[in-house]
Amino acid sequence: NPGGYLSLYNQIDAIAAERFILDKNFANNGEFKAQTSETSEGLRIFIDANGNALVAGQINGDPVVWKLDSTGKLVSNYGQSGIARHPISVDTPAVFKDAVIDSNGNVYITGQLRIASSGVLSTWDAVVWKFTATGAVDSTFGGDGQVELNVISGNIADTYIISLSDGNFLVGSNSVVNFSVKKMTPAGILDTAIDTSMRSVLGTSTLYLLKGLIQHGDGFIFFYTELISPNFLYRARKYSSVGVADTNFGTGGIIEIGNSSSQSANFFINFVSPGSEIMISGELAGMPLLKLYNSLGSGVASFNSIALPNFSRVDGITYLNNRYLGVGRYGSGTGQGNSYSMLRFTQNGFDTSLNGIGYMAAPNVTDASNWPWSVAVDRNGNIYVSGYQAISGNRYMKVWRFYESLL
Repeated sequence: NPGGYLSLYNQIDAIAAERFILDKNFANNGEFKAQTSETSEGLRIFIDANGNALVAGQINGDPVVWKLDSTGKLVSNYGQSGIARHPISVDTPAVFKDAVIDSNGNVYITGQLRIASSGVLSTWDAVVWKFTATGAVDSTFGGDGQVELNVISGNIADTYIISLSDGNFLVGSNSVVNFSVKKMTPAGILDTAIDTSMRSVLGTSTLYLLKGLIQHGDGFIFFYTELISPNFLYRARKYSSVGVADTNFGTGGIIEIGNSSSQSANFFINFVSPGSEIMISGELAGMPLLKLYNSLGSGVASFNSIALPNFSRVDGITYLNNRYLGVGRYGSGTGQGNSYSMLRFTQNGFDTSLNGIGYMAAPNVTDASNWPWSVAVDRNGNIYVSGYQAISGNRYMKVWRFYESLL
């Protein structure tokens, strides 16, 4: 009877280990690789409503978006034969950091661009580039497809972009002096009111550096470091979409993530689950960091007590079948391989139904030159990972597709 089959399946599930399998029906035996005539990276991956994968990244220093259909082939009517590209002069190098896709299929990429003054490359500024849903450079966006944030005060360290619930965006950056956070419309119009409102709470006398942004409910969470000599404190605060601080978030409006005697902290990815839980991934004082907080900013003790054995970093996180799914780099020493690996978590820590331990080397990707950056899941439960492969000093964008299997 149906109940008997369900009971039998549950018993099998309890004793069998699940695995991730490379989908050999996708692209070339499970992976798509960009052409090797130019260096490239896949920074962020998104799945659109039609099941296509869009990968934001760079080719030879130009901001780029690749669009792949569900079979792993480039979509020919997107951009130029499946690739949208914004050419940048070789004399004005760029560094790319973050990307987001809006509900209309437009892709925004942030980064750092060397700005010329009187014909001379003088300093760096934070920049946003926009591609339309058809893969065209949006010439109405800043007049030439890019908007400069005018953070001209030394080298720009990081740039971030997120969508807000009101249809606008939040773009943030760091200079050697302090952070800048601005609201941006889809047309590229900037508003500094949020930045002003946040500083009314934070003040201006202390060194603050932005470490990440993430949409949360109707507002956003701001991850940052704060210098209280001799230590740097790693914190998070929640704000409304107009920059009003939520004093009920965390403890007194603050999540205390950790502290260090140096600025050696990076938050590679901050993820909000469908239930508004907040997962933070990064490094603190040279050690991998992975923490989970509930929607009110309180730490989930059963999760935060886990360790990350031999993991150097977790670069991408998503949510699948009520569990967190991550991709990262795994060190040698326990047979998992010094290559990229896949991890799965519940609120209680590692989900040991995966490979018996909660993590495994990415199947059929044994070469340590492969590096994952981002992960996304389509409506059929297929898992897409974007990143690159390093060959002879060059990098080449790659996309892999996996699925879950019960063994």
